[in-house]
Amino acid sequence: MGEGLDVVTIGELLGVISPFDLHASLESSVLLERSVGGSEVNVALALARLGNRVGWAGAVGDDPFGRAGVRLLRGEGVDVSRVVVSSSAPTGVYFKELLPLSGLRNYPYRDTSAARELEGTDADVAYLLPFECST
Repeated sequence: MGEGLDVVTIGELLGVISPFDLHASLESSVLLERSVGGSEVNVALALARLGNRVGWAGAVGDDPFGRAGVRLLRGEGVDVSRVVVSSSAPTGVYFKELLPLSGLRNYPYRDTSAARELEGTDADVAYLLPFECST
């Protein structure tokens, strides 16, 4: 159950690929960096780093992005006991670049991601009962 937690976020974990050099374009970059994103994941990590007891619920693929993301969350103290790992759908990915003249650009690839297959169960309802909902 989610008892003992201050906050639970539910959403999509995404693998993020961006140029290693901050203001380089994806097109011209030779070195790329892998990280993790997704609004609800970012909020869960930030709240955990501030000392809150946090859970994250979502679905990831059984792939390097999903495993790395769950490992990061767990390592930061986020409860990942409600994460579903899909063997049939990948973790969503997006590419991003921050260019001096045009700003931030994202190129998402998530239409067939594991998060799109996520369905609730009675166990998930019990996990969420202690919380008020907000969007």
